[in-house]
Amino acid sequence: MQERCYYDKMKDKVEIKIDGKELIVPSSATILDVANEIGIYIPTLCHNDALKPYASCRMCLVEIYTNGRKRIVTACNYKVENGLEVYTTTKEVEKLRKINIEILLAKAPDSKKIQDLAFKLGVSETRFKKEKGNSCILCGLCARICEEIVGASAINFYDRGNKRKIGPPFGEPSEDCIGCGMCAYVCPTNTIEIIEKDGKRIIEPWGKEVKMKKCEKCGNYFIPQPLANKLEKEFGLKDAFKYCPKCKNGKG
Repeated sequence: MQERCYYDKMKDKVEIKIDGKELIVPSSATILDVANEIGIYIPTLCHNDALKPYASCRMCLVEIYTNGRKRIVTACNYKVENGLEVYTTTKEVEKLRKINIEILLAKAPDSKKIQDLAFKLGVSETRFKKEKGNSCILCGLCARICEEIVGASAINFYDRGNKRKIGPPFGEPSEDCIGCGMCAYVCPTNTIEIIEKDGKRIIEPWGKEVKMKKCEKCGNYFIPQPLANKLEKEFGLKDAFKYCPKCKNGKG
């Protein structure tokens, strides 16, 4: 039995197989956690280690056997269990992943990340109608990081079915947005853009504007004012943002 430990001391552990490899792993791990640990590639688009699993892109599908029963599940949110057998590259899994990437190619035909993943999976074209002018694949990464990490909840899903979108409430820029830009940093398709000009940070496609804070020494803008206010308040960082990093380090 080959043992793989994620932590020095594993209290609760289970025995599983992935692609024929016998492993001892923490019972708290997901299939994706284990696969990443041992170097087995499972594609993902909506996953981020800092966020709770969401399983919206459906790219991490794998085939599992439990108690003699076969199922297709998403690896990012399926917790391991004793006796679990996982297969990551069966014909059915590969077929479903190709269908899913075709759907995403139709939703975001100009996204390089989607194109690259499609190429990796052997897909060059989509049979589905392409959505012009759209690149959002509704992965939810932006809304989830805004809620779970930033604590602002300034954007979320709204509407249903094929009208479902993601953005601020009622489509209007939210007062809760602090302009941190985390939504843009995690967006896999570059749908969200940060523009800085005239002492303001603008977050598109929602047109949210926040004032930037000016360095009291060099006069350059370097951090959104609402973000500086939040950090100062939550962490007691009084006067921490009087100067930009360069001036603070004597390099300004």
